[in-house]
Amino acid sequence: MKKIKKAVLLKGDKSNWGHASEEIALELEKRKIDTYFIDYTNIIETISGLDEFIDDENAMFITFNFRGLNDEIFFQDEDGSSIWSKYSFKYINILTDHPSFFHDRLIIENKKMVLYCIDYDYVEYIKNYYPKSKVFFLEMAGNLRVDYNMGFIGDDIKYTDVSYGVKYRDYEKILDYGEFLLPIKDREMDVTFIGNYIPVQNLLSKMECFEEFKVNQVKQILILLSKNKKATFEEILKQFFDDEKVKYSDEEFPQKVEELSTVNLCLRTIYREKLIRTLTNEDIKIHVFGDDWDSFKCDKPWNIIRSAERVDTNEAVKIIQNSKISLNSMPLLKNGVHERVLTAMLQKAVAVTDSNEYIEDNFEKGKDIVTYDLNRISKLPKKIKGLLENEELMQNIADRGYIRAHSNYMWKDRVDELLKHI
Repeated sequence: MKKIKKAVLLKGDKSNWGHASEEIALELEKRKIDTYFIDYTNIIETISGLDEFIDDENAMFITFNFRGLNDEIFFQDEDGSSIWSKYSFKYINILTDHPSFFHDRLIIENKKMVLYCIDYDYVEYIKNYYPKSKVFFLEMAGNLRVDYNMGFIGDDIKYTDVSYGVKYRDYEKILDYGEFLLPIKDREMDVTFIGNYIPVQNLLSKMECFEEFKVNQVKQILILLSKNKKATFEEILKQFFDDEKVKYSDEEFPQKVEELSTVNLCLRTIYREKLIRTLTNEDIKIHVFGDDWDSFKCDKPWNIIRSAERVDTNEAVKIIQNSKISLNSMPLLKNGVHERVLTAMLQKAVAVTDSNEYIEDNFEKGKDIVTYDLNRISKLPKKIKGLLENEELMQNIADRGYIRAHSNYMWKDRVDELLKHI
């Protein structure tokens, strides 16, 4: 096989993953692999430049969650065929959500695609129900700042010079800016939470099968999910179907999981609500950043400081850099870690998150990370207050968290694995 010399990536949409793609591109450029971005903010022009960039070279397309491969009209020719079909790409597709959300794409075999999942359980799910897929585990990575408003870079650097590695002269500096981060004592926000708020009723209203699936059945599944924190979504559904004496074949089951995947998202909302209410009821002020928090109800709304709207990834990194504690909740991940936890560590904030098997195996609780039990959130306010009263302790945790994340949890650390299986 010819060596891959070029990579195409995406950026400019509303997801977090364009930012991560830029960080991957920095490392690829360092390794002499040319990169090209299709930019959603300039979609026509950047797509039109694709032919010239590829130029019959061996190339790969790196994406997240099937972005660019979901039959978006931008990526179709006049006859409706995919623009990718004329290229001999190798596809690298990083899935950051449960595979059930991508069922319609996963049932289509693509021998040129390598899938990566950020949770070990997601990998097993794909192996079990989409056995023709080539899938591997990929540890998540945290985000860095790649914008131009960083004092150590210099005023002469233009924004166009830092978009990705081919032009970027200070790549090594961007990888190690820990000494430039504010100490805990100088940060303006005590506790921040970054993430959108979607009420449960809004989620359920979008379920196509909701009419046939009674409200009390949805509640039963949610109760099972909340009581069995370590069980995966598919394990809970199997238990529920067994209790209901309903049988599905291995071919039918993933379709049912996909139909009910919104119920899984409801669990995320429920725990976000519980987390924020529990802390604000104990008079802990929280800065929340994301859509629709103005519709969130709690007993002490004055303890919630709301942003106007969702923030992009680079802005989120800036927010965390000015936060003492970065709060996280990730009930859908049973054996993996969320990007925001690692991003917090890379900004020398104290990362506070719910624990799971992956967290237990890879971090030291109370030393480089602070954890809580989703089923015992009532104990978290005391822990948060104890941290806020002890800046020295917070600084020690933040410093150790930075060292831990900086050693193995940046996107540059994932490039070897991404290139390994193509």
